[in-house]
This record gives sequence, C-alpha cells and structure tokens, in this order.
Amino acid sequence: MPALDFKALLQQERAQKRHERERQQKEEVASEEEDDDDEEYKAPANFAARVDAMLGAVVTSNVSPAVTLPEEGQDMDIMAVAAAKIVEESQQAKHCLHARLEPEYLSTAMTERNLAQHALVGPLHRVFYLPEYVSRELEEKVVEITHTMPAKQWVTLRGRRLQCFGGKPTEDVASFKPKVLPPWIKQLCQTLTLAGIFGMEETPDHVLLNEYQPGQGIMAHTDGPFFRSRVAILSLGGPAIFRFKRRLATAEIEGGKEDEQQRPVGTVVLQPRSLIVFEGDAYHEHMHEILAVEEEMVGGEEGITPVLNLATAGEGLKLGDVLRRALRVSLTFRKVNKPEQERCVARLSSQTK
Repeated sequence: MPALDFKALLQQERAQKRHERERQQKEEVASEEEDDDDEEYKAPANFAARVDAMLGAVVTSNVSPAVTLPEEGQDMDIMAVAAAKIVEESQQAKHCLHARLEPEYLSTAMTERNLAQHALVGPLHRVFYLPEYVSRELEEKVVEITHTMPAKQWVTLRGRRLQCFGGKPTEDVASFKPKVLPPWIKQLCQTLTLAGIFGMEETPDHVLLNEYQPGQGIMAHTDGPFFRSRVAILSLGGPAIFRFKRRLATAEIEGGKEDEQQRPVGTVVLQPRSLIVFEGDAYHEHMHEILAVEEEMVGGEEGITPVLNLATAGEGLKLGDVLRRALRVSLTFRKVNKPEQERCVARLSSQTK
C-alpha cells in the first residue's frame, strides 16, 4: 500500500472545490458568498468520507502505511489531523499486538525451576516467590511495549488501568468466548510452562495486564471459580507489597468478625522482575490486595504483620523499612477453568481413536 500523503490529498481536495465553485457560478443565480458558504460546508463532509474509506483500508491491511504529516505552521483541515492520528494509533496498536520477544530475553524465564524450593514458610500454604525471575532486558522490552500502546487500548479504573488478553471473563464459564493471545503474551505463557511453573496441560490462556501509578492499588478480592486455582503474577517496574487476608464466611461477618478480615494474614514484597505463584488454600480461602499508597512499611506500621519472603526479597531488607512506590506493571497469568468443555473434547478425541 502506498504512503498516505495527507498534504497531497488536501491539495486535490482544494482543486476539486475550486472546480465545483466555478461550475456552480455558471449554473446558479445566487450570491457568490452563499455559494462559498455552501461549498465550505460540503467539502469537509466529502473529505471525511474519503478519509473514512482510506482508514478502512489501513485497518484491514497487514501493511503499515507511512503517514506524511504537514510541517508545523502549514494549513491543514481538522479532519486530516484527526485521520493522521487515527492511523498512527492503529499502527501503534498493531505493533504492540504483533510484537515478539527476542529469544535471548526469554532464556532466564525459561530456565526450569523446582517450585518447591521457592515455597514460602508461614501461616499461608502453597505460596511461592521467585526473585529475579526475568532479566532486566525482558523487563525493559515488556514495559516498552505496554507504554507504546494507545490509550484507547486500556480500560481505566480508579485504582489502575488494565488490559485483558484471552477473552473477557463471563459469569458463566460455558458462555466464555476465548480470544487469541498476542504473540509476546503467548511467549510469556509458554516460558512459564517450560520453567515448570505450570504443567503442560495448565499453560495459561488468560492474562491480565495492570499498570499502577504511585498511590494506586487494588482492593481485596478473590479470582473466583472462573479460573483454575494456580495463579502467577509477574511484577515489573516498581515494587509493591502483596497482602493476603482471610476470607470470612457469612456467619463470621454477621458475628462481628470484620476486624479480623481487615488484618493481613501475611504479606509478600513484590520486587521488580519477581514472580509470585499461589494456589490451593491461598487462592480459595484468602483474598489478596495491594494498598493504594505512595509508600508503605515492610511488616506494617506496628511491624507485626508477617513478611513471608523477607529473606529473599532483597539484600538488607528488614522490618520497618519504607518501600517507595514507582510506576509498576504486572501481568497475571491464569488458566480458564473449563472442565465441562475439556471433558467434551476428551470424549470426542477418544471416539476418533
């Protein structure tokens, strides 16, 4: 596809306007001022239709067009500026969705791990922490991809902004419509399987990308039955403290035990490039959260909250240290829980053997 030169398009548009004006002056008996007003009104609409057609060709094409913008100070219609911006954002989105990670960046993440050696000891079971799970080069590349994504690709919430890859979760798993993962996301999912974080049949097919500014967080919640119970979260950029809280039954809440729910059972310091994995009791019976603060104290204000990974969260880190937030990007890897669908696939597969 040739480059879209909006400057040339505008010149053609003006020439056509002059031709139409001359023709109307000969055919109609009307004031020249009214004719000019009519033409000035009709032209942008005609131009807009042509721009829409060109943009449609750009969006459906696999070729990234080169957009030629006029130099600063040159006259240009608002429609041309808007169209150029749309094309630019379309190119950015296409680049981000089709990006691939260099194999050398993935070598550290693909190294096979014995997850049991990374189990955290404390009041919570089945929580694992892997420091420096990915290289700095991979961290920089992933952050670069996320930061070049157009704003319209993000869903902005009060506490963060996010993108959902693999399909939008539904109340009923049976009605869930999966979507193909972008290549770079799929590469990260595959490295988790190669490293032994997930089994071959458990390779993640759903990824949530979150971006947190200092002072932003996420309220206590559980991921629920929509996903299988093993979750892996990759932290990039700035640090944060991951807090687990016991999930109270309805009878306990009615009995006035809300205060117990507010106290974290344990915390995990999420350093940049680290991976936290949790499942079982930590998934089903506990909620997790990240406070919306600009800085926080390791071990809590009173220094009595258990820090499950204090020994492996960084040299010299101790209770009472203040952790200052920075821009943080996290990727949450999960497997959609589709037991019924998988049973049907297995049944059909056995029938064809």
